[in-house]
Amino acid sequence: MKTKFLKKLSLALMLSFSAVIVGQSFTVNAAVKNQTQTSIIQSKTIEQSSITCNNQNISVTVVEDNANFKEVKVTNGNKISIVKYDKNANTAVLNGNTKVDFNKKNQIHTNSYVADSTTDLTKIYSYTALTYGGWWMVNAEDGYKCVKETTVNPDTNEANSVPLQAFRTSVNNLKGYEIAAAAAYGTATISIIAGIINTPETLGVSDIVAIVVAAGALLSEVPILYNVYTSKKDCNFYFNRIRTLKTNNL
Repeated sequence: MKTKFLKKLSLALMLSFSAVIVGQSFTVNAAVKNQTQTSIIQSKTIEQSSITCNNQNISVTVVEDNANFKEVKVTNGNKISIVKYDKNANTAVLNGNTKVDFNKKNQIHTNSYVADSTTDLTKIYSYTALTYGGWWMVNAEDGYKCVKETTVNPDTNEANSVPLQAFRTSVNNLKGYEIAAAAAYGTATISIIAGIINTPETLGVSDIVAIVVAAGALLSEVPILYNVYTSKKDCNFYFNRIRTLKTNNL
């Protein structure tokens, strides 16, 4: 009787110990699974920060950053901009539909009898004032114009000399911001500047911030790169006010 009792007791203890081990194993596995799920959720948001640009508070979130792509989400009030940057193609897509090309374009025009001439670092915007006849050659995103200072724009009733000087100032400002950015953050910034030059003029602050951060810019670079964007808009504005046809004699 005593032997049988001891056998039953031993069997009961073994079953109880096995149940404890299984329970502990299940608890550990569940904890590992929960930790894995938490890790996956946390990895979706790599970095969050904020910056002030154009007197506006901007929230910047790096959603994903790997060897091939970088995705950035920028919030400015109710405006949300999401950019996915392709590191291999050196291009980005804003909000799923606007493509931005960071590959540098080259448009160089050399001229004789030059009185004054400047080309921005991307070689897209330039002006050349010749020493004779009041003739200028100007370049922008929309193309090339050879114009005379005395030509009058019938829409504004002003001579070309007015927008030509404004265009000249805008190109100089643009180049100044480009040089400052390259000097402060390295020549690799030129690629980002080329991307900004290639963006539509309808973009807002959050769009530009998302684009440049996705392309690899530091948050400290954002304000000066935004100035590049506004300067290129000025260049395009005055370029479009310059007339190529002579409509009046001054």
